[in-house]
Amino acid sequence: MIRQRVRQTSLRTVVAASVLALTATLAPVPMDAAHAADVDQLLEEARSFRAEGRVADSIIQIKNALQQEPANAEANALLGDIYLGAGDIQRGRLQLERARDLGGAPDLWMLPLMRAWLASGEAARVMELTEDLPESLDPVLRADALALRGRAQAAAGDVEAARETMTQAMELAPKAALPPAGLARLEASADNLKAASELAQKALDNAPDDPDVLYIAGDVALTRGETAKALEHYRAIKDLRPMNPFVRVPLAQALITAGQMDAAAEELDWVLSKVPEYAQAVYLRGHVAYVQGQLSEADTLLARGLASDRSNQRMQLLAGLVKFRLGQHEQAVRLLSGLAEGAEALPQARIALGASLLETGRNERAYRVLTPLSDDMKQNADALALAGQAARLAGKPEESLDLLRAASELRPDDAAILRQLAATHSALGQGEEGLETLGAAVEKDTSNDRAVATYFAMLMQKNLPDQALAVADQVVTDRPETGRGHTMRGLALLAGQDPEGAEAAFRKAISLEPGAADAAGNLAALLRQQDRVDEAEAVLLAAHEAAPRSSALMLRLADIAALRGDKAEARSWLEQAVEAGTPSPRPRARLAALLLEEGRPDAALATAVPGLNTFPRDPELLEMVARARLATGDAANALAAAQTLADVKADAETLKLLVNAARQAGNQSVLSDALERYTAVEPDNLEVRLALAALELGDNDAAGAREHMDAALALAPDDARVIQMETRTRLARDPRDGVAYLRDKIAGMDAPPGDLVHLLASAERPLEPEQAVARLSDWSAANPEDTRARVILSMWHIEDGRFEAAEPLLESLVADDPESWVNHNNLAYVLMRQGRLDAALDHIAKARMHGGNQPELLDTEGQIRLRMNDLVMAEQLFRQAASQTARPGHRLNLAEALVALDRRDDARQVLEQVQGARTTDAERERTRDLLARLEVGPEEAQAQ
Repeated sequence: MIRQRVRQTSLRTVVAASVLALTATLAPVPMDAAHAADVDQLLEEARSFRAEGRVADSIIQIKNALQQEPANAEANALLGDIYLGAGDIQRGRLQLERARDLGGAPDLWMLPLMRAWLASGEAARVMELTEDLPESLDPVLRADALALRGRAQAAAGDVEAARETMTQAMELAPKAALPPAGLARLEASADNLKAASELAQKALDNAPDDPDVLYIAGDVALTRGETAKALEHYRAIKDLRPMNPFVRVPLAQALITAGQMDAAAEELDWVLSKVPEYAQAVYLRGHVAYVQGQLSEADTLLARGLASDRSNQRMQLLAGLVKFRLGQHEQAVRLLSGLAEGAEALPQARIALGASLLETGRNERAYRVLTPLSDDMKQNADALALAGQAARLAGKPEESLDLLRAASELRPDDAAILRQLAATHSALGQGEEGLETLGAAVEKDTSNDRAVATYFAMLMQKNLPDQALAVADQVVTDRPETGRGHTMRGLALLAGQDPEGAEAAFRKAISLEPGAADAAGNLAALLRQQDRVDEAEAVLLAAHEAAPRSSALMLRLADIAALRGDKAEARSWLEQAVEAGTPSPRPRARLAALLLEEGRPDAALATAVPGLNTFPRDPELLEMVARARLATGDAANALAAAQTLADVKADAETLKLLVNAARQAGNQSVLSDALERYTAVEPDNLEVRLALAALELGDNDAAGAREHMDAALALAPDDARVIQMETRTRLARDPRDGVAYLRDKIAGMDAPPGDLVHLLASAERPLEPEQAVARLSDWSAANPEDTRARVILSMWHIEDGRFEAAEPLLESLVADDPESWVNHNNLAYVLMRQGRLDAALDHIAKARMHGGNQPELLDTEGQIRLRMNDLVMAEQLFRQAASQTARPGHRLNLAEALVALDRRDDARQVLEQVQGARTTDAERERTRDLLARLEVGPEEAQAQ
């Protein structure tokens, strides 16, 4: 309680209390002279130990003193200052507040306590304490206190007030250190580095050993590029505060700037051993690891840092650069997006994001990230080349050519840039220029494998095996110790129709590199073509023995096993390829495909999904996941995978898969979009045109359907599916036109399909009902195997009240399918309407045996029971049916039973529910009739 009261008093009151303490009137317990001498000795030793850097020994002596005299304000203040110096802000604050509350002199606790408050974000308490400083206070102490008030004002955003306060403090006590130090920080923040440096030097002159002053002087020196001076100041702070982990962080920053990475790592490791989650230290240690090429360590550190500080954009940016260097491009895109976009973004980050976007197939976005180039990037050959590649892949070959030429001017002998330039020439239809450019690149440097491979491939594509052979011979000459050139020779000789020479070249490559997968694979393929399958397998097995972790060889061996029909062995090789951990999606995709073939979609998913964590946009893996999810009935997630696949590879097979997934997921919007995209890829695909027309009709857009039907009619005017959809399209706009069109088409057919006859009769029914019934009756008689025709005709007879005509049709349907509850139910209804209640009851019992408690079956049986005067059972059946569905007809039947039971209130309640629902004219008429019956007596109502 006393502590709270002291906090609310002004500094004048605190100082007055301190004066009383000095006269010993506030001493909590009497102390003899010897006792006091002991305490003084302990505190003197504590101060000596602290000066020697023996902080732990100093704390022990202070605590010994406090055991003897707990209310000693000086001891509490000294302990608080030591805690503060060690970086323990909270414990330091508590001890300093205790020293204040005990009436300690202001010079003991005031400045360190204010620093503690500022470090804890309690600037308001600093403002309160310094609101009315007594003039009797020592001028230097008062000036330093005002300087800290200025820091509190700056922290609150009032920089002008802070500057005014600190200037007044300097005028009050020119020898005080904190006012010029505070002003130095303000000038540095305003980029006035010369003024900041002069003020920092003045502060150092006044207090060369003050950690706050040294810290500001170090920051100003580092900002001015005076790294050696900054290191001197930061090391002095470390010597003064050896146990404080936080003072080592700026030292590490300066060491990084000086290029002393090992020394920086040592300092930061010590900091993190004390404060593992300190974000600034985590970031800097990750930066050191990144610069030293220790990418896995950097990745682990930064992931830990982001887990505790997700909004740290600087750490996120560095983590993205690390992911890029590790080849984890999808994660790099996720981390760098938003931070590395725009002309003002860090060029290195833009390059990393652009490259990762290209690696994941997002070419247009990569182009937007990399262009327009900043001035720095225009002088960076790598940035120009990457932007040129992105421009070409985004469909802007002319711009790509300009960018790559600029890159080539900066590095004219760079084979990788020349390779990209050649690809752009090819994209512009300048094949010869592209070939010439790439040839020049290879001539300059055959060590660039990608350039050599691209040039070799272009020569092979242009059917120039002799020139390709010359390139291969040059590689053999330049790199005789490797098998690469011989493998290329084999391919060129094979293209030149020299299989024997090709086999010899492949075998030479294998002799130089026994585990070379490309040489062994090409030789095995050649031997398989010559029906030498056993030799092909032997070649692959020998190579596998030399390179047991090569997934490429395992995939080839799986092909051999599949060729022999041995799926188990093929699966074994594929499983080994997956376990080999090669950074390639192919082993998982191939294994998943085989598992799908075997009807094991769950196992296929378990194989493919982990691959997507590393290769989230790989088309083979996405296809396998989509197909496997469809096979397991997970249409929604299948659709998600198919959509991503279509973004990566929008060919006909992919779009067909997307259409299938959208249909199964019931997503009409995606289905429509997928079909439109399919049409763009295959404009003459009849099935797609018909599906699009059906979707348009489903949206009541006959005009939209017309466009697709015109295309379908041009492709196959006499196809029954086209005729059917054309009829539906015409019916939507003009029923009579649709009927006339279909009559004309059917008239020209010797044996029209049943679907067309059903459609015509259904279209005729609202226009010419007798003609429709006659047409379908004639068709059904001539085609008794057409079950659908009999079903439609029986329903029409029921609708028209021709129950006797419906009965034989339904009898035949029941005979064809005795387990159909629908047919039994309809026959029961027809028999009931003819008054043959026992027969109706028999069929409804069979219907319920197969259909259970379907509301339609309960309702039909209820009607039969009602006619048999079994009112209680009828009411129960109707109520059960009504509880399962909101159809008004079931509730009207329930009301009918309730009226018959003379339960008028219950009947009115049910009819009120019907009146609140959407009903047909007939249902509204029946509702009015039942309400009228409720107004008459029971006997009359029963009679009605």
